[in-house]
Amino acid sequence: FLPGNLQEKLIGYLFPLKDNIELIIKLKNKKKKRWTQEEIDKAIKDFENNFNIKYEYLGHLRGRNLSGLIILDEAQNYTINDIVTILSRITEGSRVFILGSTKQIDNPYLNKHNNALTFL
Repeated sequence: FLPGNLQEKLIGYLFPLKDNIELIIKLKNKKKKRWTQEEIDKAIKDFENNFNIKYEYLGHLRGRNLSGLIILDEAQNYTINDIVTILSRITEGSRVFILGSTKQIDNPYLNKHNNALTFL
């Protein structure tokens, strides 16, 4: 259990994605040499709003449908039941990108043979 709201609980897992969004923003604005943290945070928030980017926690997917462009990162750390839960909620016409590496398994209950990425 982590204290805080859902966004506060997820933030630690979102750093790689937010780092990449920051990189995209900076590449699109090459003329701007210096960024304050406040400017970067606002630009990331604007980017997420403009492209309708949402982050979801697996435990909150029950009873929901997922649509649009869906990116499942770190799939090597999902169980087979987790991936079935996610994929059974994808609506028609959606696109799913599944990312991961079986060389980077962090879940102590999974190995290169029984994780969702290998299963798929």
